[in-house]
Amino acid sequence: MKQRIRNLLPLVLLVVSLTPLFAQTTGTSTGPSSTASTIPTIPSVTPPAGTQLPPVSTPLPVLNPDSNVPQGEPYKAEEFESFVLDLRRAEIIALGTLPFALILSGLGYDYWYWIEQGRTPALVPWPVGPGTSTFIGEPLNQKNRAVIFLGLGISAGVALLDWVLGVNWGGP
Repeated sequence: MKQRIRNLLPLVLLVVSLTPLFAQTTGTSTGPSSTASTIPTIPSVTPPAGTQLPPVSTPLPVLNPDSNVPQGEPYKAEEFESFVLDLRRAEIIALGTLPFALILSGLGYDYWYWIEQGRTPALVPWPVGPGTSTFIGEPLNQKNRAVIFLGLGISAGVALLDWVLGVNWGGP
């Protein structure tokens, strides 16, 4: 019971510290807009009369297109070298394929290990059995290293393949 209370204590403290954010505040802001700022009230957390609440936050200035704030310009195609654009594309493709490569390399490792061990029923891979998820200690570290490096290699290979196909066949 004491452990449950200890586990709930950070959540209770968070809720108690956030309740002033939901109470109504009055007054004028010091930002570019001089209108009164209010936050919706929740009836159960309304403070007693005469209680001064701390300011919630300083409002950010609203960027008006008609204001004198300098606006940025879009990048032009000639601002970057072609190898920088190719490198950025490779980074996007490699990072985009990484989660899928990690999942597939983990499944591939489980099936490969299961076949190498003589198709032991205790090591039947996912989704039928636990696979190598029952490993602990050093075998788990070896498996994780192999899966991570294999996933990184697959995602880098996909990015390299995209670059090769783009160079040879006039891709983007």
